[in-house]
Amino acid sequence: MAEMIKPAQNDKDEVDLMQVLERIIRFFSNHKKELVAASLAGMLCGYILFMVQPKLYNSTLILHSQVLTNSEEIEIIGNWNELRKDGEYGVLSKNLNCNAYLLRDVKMLSATNIQNVAVGGTSGFTVNVLVRDTSILDDLQKAVIYGLENNEFVKEKVNFRRDNTTRMIASINQEIAKLDSTKKKISPM
Repeated sequence: MAEMIKPAQNDKDEVDLMQVLERIIRFFSNHKKELVAASLAGMLCGYILFMVQPKLYNSTLILHSQVLTNSEEIEIIGNWNELRKDGEYGVLSKNLNCNAYLLRDVKMLSATNIQNVAVGGTSGFTVNVLVRDTSILDDLQKAVIYGLENNEFVKEKVNFRRDNTTRMIASINQEIAKLDSTKKKISPM
């Protein structure tokens, strides 16, 4: 009969955890100067980048206009950002009715359309600002709203709507007067 051969156990497949631990300890002890230097250099670079880069904060305001379209509002805000980029803080502060120093902490103004959000049947838009100091956000919000409500284009549109409404009311009043006179002619007293 044939003898059964037992498979030989391979000692190389087993891992001795003590040897692995010894190798790790030996690696750290042999390279501790390099590891400490690299860690300190990384922390120093991180700290320097933290101190050098300006701290910027993003804030978003959601608005809805009943007078202008969203694209018109977005274009107005884009024009404000161009004034800011060009350093025209005096003109921009006049448009927004705010202090020019407030606008120096603003790094960006932009606006985007909000899709699929209906407010009274139409969608709104967002005004995004990037600022260095969050304490100016309340005053900046008031300035943006003032600027959107009181620019010349809005005033022209409001006056146009007012004139149309006034003409429509006058026309309706004339029709009512005609109906009243017709009613008096037809109905006996």
